[in-house]
Amino acid sequence: MRAKLQQIERFNLELLDLQERVRTLKGSFYETYTRTELEPETFKFKQEIDPNAPDEFNLEPDTWKEVEKQILVPRNPTIGEKNQLADLAQQIKVKERQISQLKDSIQVAKVMETVSDVISYLDPKTHKNDIANLKYLQEQHFSDLHALKSHISGLSRGQSSVTRELYDAIQRTKGSDVDDQLSKVSEKIEERNNVHKTERSFNFKSFKEQIPRVNIDEDSSNENNDNFTL
Repeated sequence: MRAKLQQIERFNLELLDLQERVRTLKGSFYETYTRTELEPETFKFKQEIDPNAPDEFNLEPDTWKEVEKQILVPRNPTIGEKNQLADLAQQIKVKERQISQLKDSIQVAKVMETVSDVISYLDPKTHKNDIANLKYLQEQHFSDLHALKSHISGLSRGQSSVTRELYDAIQRTKGSDVDDQLSKVSEKIEERNNVHKTERSFNFKSFKEQIPRVNIDEDSSNENNDNFTL
């Protein structure tokens, strides 16, 4: 997984380079012209000023200077430039697809790690169907979450609450939040393990001794020693 993350980082840098090349190329689709204009060089106060206004509102040009300004006029790209843009666009599309596929494979790998954790938790005697379904998932080698979700939607809800939590987490995830969703499955496993641990540590004999003893043969006639007749 680390190698894939490094590959994504490298592809992202290559993608940025391609996008910069597109911006540079498009920035050359202009003709540059130089034009001389007059701009104020010095200022003087107006003959009539507003004492309540800031100084800049009371000033007017006194002398002028010539300034050369560059004007960019759009031009039509040449056939060669159009082909170059199309080639760059195709390279960008390929790079984005490669990044997306790598991200998908990482997300599926994380899901499969949790699938293994769930299989390890499940009891082979009571959760045979769940284990069989999850092992089948592992054998399919899904490449993206969409295919995995489609397969899970056709499965039963699962015998174990942990299996159901896993299926729900996979269906809920948007990909970018896969870690958060899978953490809920881990929490469910921990919760159920704690329950099982408590059940195993429960001493029924000790519990039985704490129950007040009741003699079912005890004569209870004293409770009804008053008989009322009409």
